Amino acid sequence: MNFPISLSLTPIAASDAVPLSQWLTTEGGVRWIPLGSTNAIARVMAVFDTPGDRLSQLQTLARQRSRLRCYDKTYQIVAVTPHPQPLHLLRVGLRPRRTMPDSVGRAIHAQCLRWIEAGDSSLSQLVHDAPSSPWGLGCWQQEGNWYLSIGLLQAELLSPLLWGMAADLGGTLTLAKVPCDLGSIVELVAANSYDGLLQQKPRSSLTLELRSPTSFKQQKDIQPFPLVDSVFNSLLRRWNLFAPDAQKLPEQIEWGGVVAAYDLKTYAPKMRAAEIGALGWIRYRFRDRDCQQQATALAGFAEYAGIGRKTAMGMGQAVTSF
Repeated sequence: MNFPISLSLTPIAASDAVPLSQWLTTEGGVRWIPLGSTNAIARVMAVFDTPGDRLSQLQTLARQRSRLRCYDKTYQIVAVTPHPQPLHLLRVGLRPRRTMPDSVGRAIHAQCLRWIEAGDSSLSQLVHDAPSSPWGLGCWQQEGNWYLSIGLLQAELLSPLLWGMAADLGGTLTLAKVPCDLGSIVELVAANSYDGLLQQKPRSSLTLELRSPTSFKQQKDIQPFPLVDSVFNSLLRRWNLFAPDAQKLPEQIEWGGVVAAYDLKTYAPKMRAAEIGALGWIRYRFRDRDCQQQATALAGFAEYAGIGRKTAMGMGQAVTSF
């Protein structure tokens, strides 16, 4: 599989460094994605448009030519990390040039499909036609700043998405007829596997923050309140669609959980059809140990997949805390 590989870099005082653009020569193309820096470590990700054994090539290069010049600084390579995980959560800053409409979910979905199409046109069509979306997409505001959030549920989506996105980083795109300046850095918020989520320590109590309107189909009606069964059965269905066979969960689970506390309000975003959903936070408590393990895994999965209906259109964006 063609997966991206990131370099972790630490700044050094040196002049004999290879420019990043010349450091890697490869058949096909490579695009570099800035991932930002924390604790004096900068990170960049190499994304390739053709498959190949890139990891061993980059590891060899890192040993032979470990000093890089990029972003007007000289760096020493300290780690080469592959990203083959199926689950990724990405975030990119946005600066709308005028007021954003209530809902930009369809525009975000269309933009992300265009990015994937630039990297793999056949995969873009498969995603478009999929009966259940292999991602959770959202656009939300925090402390006055706008962010585009992309959760991926399959490993093969990451490279094509980033390949297409790389051409727009630091530039301008249009969402719902609003010109937006796209950030130049992609934040890799989280990456994991289905097995990794199952290996988490089971929690008896967990909290979900619903960052965009969240609702559930209940027979012929729409239920905005995030009841235990509604939340965790919707996550369970998505999990079993995309998880490897060895990590699939039982289809019928008696959750036995309760709502321990919540602070929610209903909100009706202006979409093509009338919608209503819950915003805020809600805490659940589970007594049974097996249910705790499965609920903990699904709560972690919620950050990538979203919860409930229309998660590919901006609804159901969630953050989990324990």
